[in-house]
Amino acid sequence: MAPNLITLSAIFFSMLPILLMAPTDPNLEQAFPFYYYLICAWGVLMYQTFDAVDGKHARNTGQSSPLGQLFDHGCDAVNSNFFIYLTLHCNRTGPNNIYFMMIFGCFVSFQAHYDCRPLSTLANGKSTRRTLCALRRAFGLE
Repeated sequence: MAPNLITLSAIFFSMLPILLMAPTDPNLEQAFPFYYYLICAWGVLMYQTFDAVDGKHARNTGQSSPLGQLFDHGCDAVNSNFFIYLTLHCNRTGPNNIYFMMIFGCFVSFQAHYDCRPLSTLANGKSTRRTLCALRRAFGLE
């Protein structure tokens, strides 16, 4: 199986809970049965597993390329918005905060990958610290 196909199937696992929940409650205010939340957790777990496996598979089979890495990071950026939507949906926050949170999620993903450019590596700890600092500033907790 091609590594990019593994990445693409990871998107399916993260979209499955959204496809089940969004038509039922477009306003993000309804409580769901327990098994919906289990499907959400399963989708996140499967996405993370497939996202970790695709890079290893590409390197082991000699199929890694800059285009494949770009595709993987692009899918990660799209999936960050899916996960924010699922989090807001599971917490029943309502439609008011969804655009702010999705833009903030895009900003965090951009910031992490922008750090990757000069450092030639994706520094998870540094981007996590910067994200927490940005959250503290956004909510006035400094």
